[in-house]
Amino acid sequence: MNDIYINLIIIVIIIVLFLAYILIAHFYNNYINYKNNVNDNFNKTKDYINTTTTSLNTSIKTNTNNIDDVDLKLTTKINNISNDVINTNNNITSISSNVSSLTNSNINNNNNITNLDRSLKQFFEFRSNNSNINDALYNYRFDVVPNLSMNLLRNVTAVSGITIKTDTTNIMRICDNNINNSNCIDMNINNGTFDIYPSAVPNNNIDNINIYNKNKQKVLARFDLNSNNIYLGGNNEEAGIYINDSNVYLKNVNFLTNNAKFNDNKQIYDKNNQDLNQIYNTYKYNIDDIIKLNNISQLITGIYTIIKSTGTNPNTIIINFKSAYDIPINKSMNIDIYELANTDNTNIEIINSDITSSLLIQKGILNEKKIILKTIGIIRANTNVRVKLTDIKLALPTIYDSENYISNIISTNIY
Repeated sequence: MNDIYINLIIIVIIIVLFLAYILIAHFYNNYINYKNNVNDNFNKTKDYINTTTTSLNTSIKTNTNNIDDVDLKLTTKINNISNDVINTNNNITSISSNVSSLTNSNINNNNNITNLDRSLKQFFEFRSNNSNINDALYNYRFDVVPNLSMNLLRNVTAVSGITIKTDTTNIMRICDNNINNSNCIDMNINNGTFDIYPSAVPNNNIDNINIYNKNKQKVLARFDLNSNNIYLGGNNEEAGIYINDSNVYLKNVNFLTNNAKFNDNKQIYDKNNQDLNQIYNTYKYNIDDIIKLNNISQLITGIYTIIKSTGTNPNTIIINFKSAYDIPINKSMNIDIYELANTDNTNIEIINSDITSSLLIQKGILNEKKIILKTIGIIRANTNVRVKLTDIKLALPTIYDSENYISNIISTNIY
């Protein structure tokens, strides 16, 4: 019985051992399979990790490079922005300085404009409808058809000349210092005529126009606007010439001889006997004598000399002349120079180089064998005038080759 139990125990033990073996084998097999799976997974994981690590390293390197580029660009941008900020700050500082300068300039300009306005008001008065608008000129609203005027409050000197344009409507008016402008004279140019007449203003008391001598001590001419009288040589009927409407009255008439005034005054009309028949006494002159004297007064006499030059230099003509009477401006004298060889019939202007007469006769005009002198100033009676002309056209013919100079007399009329 005991053997059976022992055998049964042995069998049980064997079975247990067998089952344990099977179990251990199963666990070992599972362990081996698990280990292989783990190794395989580990290798795969390792490979994945390596691949991922490589890719990550590449990405990191790429990103590092990109970061470096971004960093460089960002640094450059930041530097540029920093420079822009600095420049902007400088510009703001400059603008601030300019604004400050502009503010100061504006203050100065305002002060200058204020001073200019104050100064201009010392010289000008602007008016609209006869009312002063100086104080509100900068914001004055002008009428559609404004009645504007301007007053000059100070003395005016036109150093470069002045032109006043007038017509029958726009006139030049001169008034006294009366505040109402009641005494005025108007002047204007009307179709080529210079008109002077009292202004058409109320209570105008302009009755006379006087022209005085240099020192305003004597009236040389008077125009009586009320009586239509003109006095020449005085301011009343005692003047040398007195004109009333179409009548002319002479106080005394003086006749002249060739070189002197006739001593006796000839009174040809006595205004105190204006209602009586009167004999007009002109003894010892008659009309023929007066005409003769007039002809003498139109004559000049003198001498001209042609001075020959040496070589190819031009010849010179010296003209000396005088007149017994004054020679007015814009008078001409034709002097024939028969010795000249010039045949050119066009006018050739030759400047007068004599400084003593250049203000009286500026030039001579050569036309063929004639020289024309024209006065630009008054030549007083019995004044010797010397004119010097030099020009290549003042040539002489060969028959005068042996002569150093040629002279001849002058006797010609004044035109």
